[in-house]
Amino acid sequence: MGGKSPVRRIAGNTAVQVFGRAIEFAIFLFLVHYLDLKAFGAYTFILTNLMLWGVLADAGTYNVLIREAAGKANADRLLGNALTIGLFGSIAAILTSNAYLYFSGQGPETLVPALIASLTLFVSPRLNAFRRMFQVRFQSELRMQYVVAWNTASHLLMAGLLVAVVLNKGLLAAIFCALIAAESLSFAGLCLTHRRLFKLPRFRFDPQILRSLLRQSIPLMLAAICATVHDKIGIMLLEFIKSKEAVGLYNMAARIPDSLPFLATIFIGTVFPVMVRHRKTDPVAFDRIYRRSARYLLLFIVPIAGFCTLASHDILNLLFPSRIPEAMFGHASRTLVLLIWAMVFKYMGTAFSFLIVAVSQEKRRLVCLGAAALLGIVLNITLIPAHHILGSATAVLIGSIAYPVAGLFFAPLRKYAALLGAAAARPLLATALTMLCVTLITDHLLVAAVAGLLVYGALILLFKGVTREDIALLKELRRETGET
Repeated sequence: MGGKSPVRRIAGNTAVQVFGRAIEFAIFLFLVHYLDLKAFGAYTFILTNLMLWGVLADAGTYNVLIREAAGKANADRLLGNALTIGLFGSIAAILTSNAYLYFSGQGPETLVPALIASLTLFVSPRLNAFRRMFQVRFQSELRMQYVVAWNTASHLLMAGLLVAVVLNKGLLAAIFCALIAAESLSFAGLCLTHRRLFKLPRFRFDPQILRSLLRQSIPLMLAAICATVHDKIGIMLLEFIKSKEAVGLYNMAARIPDSLPFLATIFIGTVFPVMVRHRKTDPVAFDRIYRRSARYLLLFIVPIAGFCTLASHDILNLLFPSRIPEAMFGHASRTLVLLIWAMVFKYMGTAFSFLIVAVSQEKRRLVCLGAAALLGIVLNITLIPAHHILGSATAVLIGSIAYPVAGLFFAPLRKYAALLGAAAARPLLATALTMLCVTLITDHLLVAAVAGLLVYGALILLFKGVTREDIALLKELRRETGET
């Protein structure tokens, strides 16, 4: 296949994804300032409910398909049967998500928008939706630029339609109608592109293939359920124990941390094929790539966490002026700090998850995720009544720490879990010293950011957080990724 090298395609796709995330962030800010706190909390609650039940929509088959469909003559048959699973899974997710809200006693002001929003489980690129089945061929054929482009188009369409909603003073139901329209149009574009490049997949029903797909995908689905519960159950319990206003407030504090995980997934996902290739042929290189990949992630996320710790109050004031009640501002500021440090451990968890898959220890990953999810549920129920959104953020932080720590209890994973701690040492030390210096230098947000970046970079070089060996390894990864 001609055109750009895989490395350049990955870089281009990443740039487009960052652009799409920037549009998504702008839409988020727009909704925060357009809706009142209760309505914004309802919006967050409805989408979180869909994320929880949306795991059923592809039943874990997507990742199995990526592995099984690449280069196989029966890829169309596999995809056709997966479409059948995806269709019934999406219908089940729509029914269960709405049934949960109905039987939990939600009123029509929530049920009607939620019913409309649940249709996104067919067309959304941001959920475990039926749409993901149409991405399989693009990913297995290394043509994800088309998927990224249409996902970005859905953000642009959503932004335009939101303007129309505001001009007509639309409420929550109208916002979700705009969301459905934008994502349906971009889904139609993706289907047309699929037809032009490959041909449209057809629904198939082959009991043997269905059984094989489900047997492989159910452990992945259970792991996805545990991961989603760990991340999102706090929002559901906040609404149940406190109020929708609490949900809206929590989401404002969580927005910056929640915008960051995709960068870790892109980086580790790019390195993953190289790690797998070295696992049996060169175990020393395998360990080195894993250890340094984890360190590169931490070199990026730890200083962001340090900066947000110092500037949490200013950041919230800048993004949400007059939107956070004065009495709750301290809670929101501390919640941001807890969640950004939880993201540090989630970055560790991302590297650890890919490592577990590389060494074929998926069942132990499920145990680790299950332990983190169960701990999160218990902590949320215990802490939210007394500590409001701070209780939920604390539960997320402890659960994020628990996931990689749980790996220490399994002999095949112990070494790799311990390596995460070693990888964090230099970024943490450099960040702590940078925070001290910046506190002494200035109180101005922009100047502090620039000064902190310069001081942190100098300290990382001083502590040999980045060396010539790292540059050589990155060049090697670039070369090997280009051959993958």
